[in-house]
Amino acid sequence: MTVSSMTSVSADGAGPSLLFCVHHRSQSASVLLGNRAFCANLLHEGQQGASDLFSGRQNIEVSERFDQVEWIAGESGQPVLAGSTASFECELGTAVLWETHYIIVGKVTKVHLSDDPAALLYGQRAYRRAVSMPGA
Repeated sequence: MTVSSMTSVSADGAGPSLLFCVHHRSQSASVLLGNRAFCANLLHEGQQGASDLFSGRQNIEVSERFDQVEWIAGESGQPVLAGSTASFECELGTAVLWETHYIIVGKVTKVHLSDDPAALLYGQRAYRRAVSMPGA
C-alpha cells in the first residue's frame, strides 16, 4: 500500500519506532495485522510509478503488484523495494482502531539506507521534489 504520511515515534526508547495510518477496510490492513510484520519503504524520487502502483492508481490486482517491481525479502520475509531511499523492516508494535483508520506503530528491527537520499515527496495532492534553499 502507499501511505501519504509516516513519522518517527521514538528513537530513544528500547529501539526506534514509526507510525502511519491505514483505512480499516483496506485489504492491506488485514494482511498487515495478520502478518504482524511489515517493511516501510521510503521511495526514491524516481519511484513515482511504484507509489502509483501500490496506491491502486494503476488498477493492478493487489496480488500482482509485487510482480511489477524489483524487491528482495528482508530478514523477516517482508518486501524491501530495490532503489528505495530507505527501508525500515518492522515488527508490529501496536494497532489501534480510531474511527475509520488503524493507527499502526512498528518497532524497527532493521534499516536499509541508499547512497542517494532523494526521497519521493507528496503534498497538496501531487508529487513534489525537495530542493536546496539558498544559504541553507
